[in-house]
Amino acid sequence: MKEVFEFIFPGMMLMWVFFIGQNAMSDFFTEQARKTLPRMLATTVTVSQLLISKMLRCMLLCLISEIFLIVFTTLVFKMSWGNPLLLLAILCLVNLAFTGIISMIYALSKTKTQADAISILVILFSCFLGGSMIPYREMPAILQTFASLTIVRWGILGLQTLIYSEPLYELVKPAIILFCIGVVTTPIGMWFFKRRIESGGLS
Repeated sequence: MKEVFEFIFPGMMLMWVFFIGQNAMSDFFTEQARKTLPRMLATTVTVSQLLISKMLRCMLLCLISEIFLIVFTTLVFKMSWGNPLLLLAILCLVNLAFTGIISMIYALSKTKTQADAISILVILFSCFLGGSMIPYREMPAILQTFASLTIVRWGILGLQTLIYSEPLYELVKPAIILFCIGVVTTPIGMWFFKRRIESGGLS
């Protein structure tokens, strides 16, 4: 049972957590509907500060959920997740990349319904291609090529490197790719959100 969970749980965990993060990012539209966003911006809080707090909230919510699931599987199924510091680093990189991508979707969508639909499709396709539902090695070559474009694939690869105690150099490529995705998409998502808020699109 332990070996089964070590194989399937990283992908399942990322899929569950991504839906939690997606729900957190939808707060912008919730606050728009409740008219709380303009009230917050009427205080000393700047648009940039508000956006940073929302991004950090999404990342921390994902991280807390992941830690809870890791502790649970460690205690109940005796799973070994490897070096805690490296595990924390990989999870932070995965969450950063996810937050950037999901923020772009919500910033560019006209309505919450549209943003929810697009983000759910993106999460499901990413998880399907990345290996959350079907083992990566069992996929046709063409799907493996597309899988390499998803953060789920690199997140799973990083987590399984730690779980199976593989050489640390195997961790370098997933970490670099996740970092690059995160540092590119997160500022872009913030820029689109800031532009939309300042133009009155979310107020």
